[in-house]
Amino acid sequence: MHTTYCDIVPHSGGWLCLIEGQKPRGFNSFWLALAAARQSAQQSANGKRIVIRRQDPSGALQSMADDQHGFSSSPRS
Repeated sequence: MHTTYCDIVPHSGGWLCLIEGQKPRGFNSFWLALAAARQSAQQSANGKRIVIRRQDPSGALQSMADDQHGFSSSPRS
């Protein structure tokens, strides 16, 4: 199964939402970027595994998940 990555990373104007490293979209808050990542993931799922990750303060990408849709507002440990 193909995995699609949606990354939420900080930048000087707020946060970027990158789908497979492409199509960067800027947002003023982390929560808006997360909502956009969730929406993009739902639209492009079609049997693909979708992984939403956020960049932590050390620069590492941390996967995020929840029980209902595979996404949540807190990073998985």
